[in-house]
Amino acid sequence: MQRFLPLAFFILFATCNLLGCQDASDNLLLEEQPPAVAAQDETQPPEPIATQPTLADTFARLRNVFPETMQDADFTALRKVTRSRLYLEFLAQESPTVPPVETLEAYYQRVPAAARYGVFLKPWIPRPLETDIEVTHQIVLHVREIELSLFKSFQENNPNIFALLELTANPSWDNEEVDEWLARHDNIAEDSKFTDALLLFAKESLREDAAWLHELFEAHGTNDGLLWCALRKPALTGEILTHFSDTATFLTWVEEKSGETKE
Repeated sequence: MQRFLPLAFFILFATCNLLGCQDASDNLLLEEQPPAVAAQDETQPPEPIATQPTLADTFARLRNVFPETMQDADFTALRKVTRSRLYLEFLAQESPTVPPVETLEAYYQRVPAAARYGVFLKPWIPRPLETDIEVTHQIVLHVREIELSLFKSFQENNPNIFALLELTANPSWDNEEVDEWLARHDNIAEDSKFTDALLLFAKESLREDAAWLHELFEAHGTNDGLLWCALRKPALTGEILTHFSDTATFLTWVEEKSGETKE
């Protein structure tokens, strides 16, 4: 038994050394590994997205360039604004036309409100084409022009007022494109209800525009209101500049027309 004690002791000693070396080796390997590095937040703030200027931005820029009052005697300041590069660039972005228009007076004749006319035409033309809407737009603009001329004639005691009254009751188009369009639509050309409805539609659209202008001027004043009108309703502004040369007469029309009741 005593002969085996040294051998057993040697085996135990060797085993302990072996285990100790293995632990040290493991520790050494662990120490050689680089410590875990916390993930760094490399997220950068997002690049700002380019956006179109808002109407308020454009209004502020125009006001900075044109600080004068828009409510002068003959719309001189408003015409200057609407013919500026800044405004025409805004118009090209908001309501582009091909080719681009150079004046707002030309713009309003070329941009019909498709949805508005589509609803009106539906009883006669269930699926109106672009041509139908464009021609109807020209007719409506003609009726609106007669109505505005009639109002101005009353204001100025124009001797031609009786001729305008007759023209208002029985408008003639004197337009080749309109004549060709009516020839293609016999159901419209021979239907007095269409003519009556069209006249009423044109007159009502004027009343609605006057009411909108009245509310705009109440909210912003006439000075800023005219500039807001040029931004929010360019076509209406073009029509105003075409048919009114006297600011006072225009404001009288807004006041009286907006007070009318719907027919």
